[in-house]
Amino acid sequence: MEKNKLSVKWIGIVATAVVALAAVTFFIIVNYTKSNDTYRSIQIYELEGTAAIEREGIGSIAAVENLYLVSGDRIIVDADSYMRLKLDDDKYIMVEENSILSIVAEGTKERSRTSIELEQGAITNEIQSKLGDDSSYDVNTPNSVMAVRGTVFRVEVTYDENNEVYTWVATFEGKVESRLVLPDGTQQEMTVYIEDGKAVIIYMDTDSTEYLSEPQNIEYEELPVQVLNFLHEIAESGTVLTGTTVEKLEELTDNLSGRADEETTEDTSEETTQIRSETEMQSEVESDSKNEEGTQETSETGTESESKAATDETDEPKTCTVTFTYQGAVFGTQTVEAGQNASVPRLSPSQSGEWDYDFSKPVTEDVTISWK
Repeated sequence: MEKNKLSVKWIGIVATAVVALAAVTFFIIVNYTKSNDTYRSIQIYELEGTAAIEREGIGSIAAVENLYLVSGDRIIVDADSYMRLKLDDDKYIMVEENSILSIVAEGTKERSRTSIELEQGAITNEIQSKLGDDSSYDVNTPNSVMAVRGTVFRVEVTYDENNEVYTWVATFEGKVESRLVLPDGTQQEMTVYIEDGKAVIIYMDTDSTEYLSEPQNIEYEELPVQVLNFLHEIAESGTVLTGTTVEKLEELTDNLSGRADEETTEDTSEETTQIRSETEMQSEVESDSKNEEGTQETSETGTESESKAATDETDEPKTCTVTFTYQGAVFGTQTVEAGQNASVPRLSPSQSGEWDYDFSKPVTEDVTISWK
């Protein structure tokens, strides 16, 4: 009898231990899974032109549509190209030509940390679902850090001839928090909020980092056509973009696309005219060798052709070079058709001052404009 009691007691102890072990194991598995689940979806869903992906441990691979990236990948988009990325299922990035960036995407969709290092070029971001308190989305440039919760915004990084950095930030919808990165790499504590419809330019040299002006209204007509197309799609989906409408965006994209088609047509027409002219000249030479009596007539025709060619050459629009200088160094240049107006550069070389020129005056010859 005593033996049976001990057996029952022993069985109870073992059962209790098994239940406790199972509970501990379940707790460890659940918490380990939560803390180490770093799967994030990063997909190239559209690619125009060529681009490359640099991946640690693998090297460089060619980018293709429907390729899934991994956290830490470095993206290089070539000239005359662009790429569209989808993160999870509610974050979209349009990467413009000549852009270099890295993406770190960790955590889960619900508790995500997304950090983009933009070295050069430009990206337009659309975050459709507002991020929770445990999630973050940052875009870092050499001279600034942008943090958002849910918005549509564009960041562009450029360098001047002195390798000084300019970051242009435009908020189309929502709000962007901006903090300056000083030349020594530390972040300024003060936060500037860039409201929707506004844009700022951040400048950094070897001594300081600063905003070149107060937030200004976005000039949509200055945006590249790929960005306008992306914004047009966003607006058509129902997102209200400050400072523009679906109709205005459609008009801008049509105008820019039509202008590009017209330039292509003009180039093709000029090439065809040149080929036709060369063919006609060859026919005239052959006719001269076969019929000496037509020498004078051919000569006159040749003279008329030369006169016409000279007239055509004279009729071609003359282009002028506009050179912008700052402290004796070239800040930038523009090529302007004679009789047209030069445009004010989007970037300014310093926070105070202005270009010493009347931009309402048509350009008729090469001109140098200085910052004063």
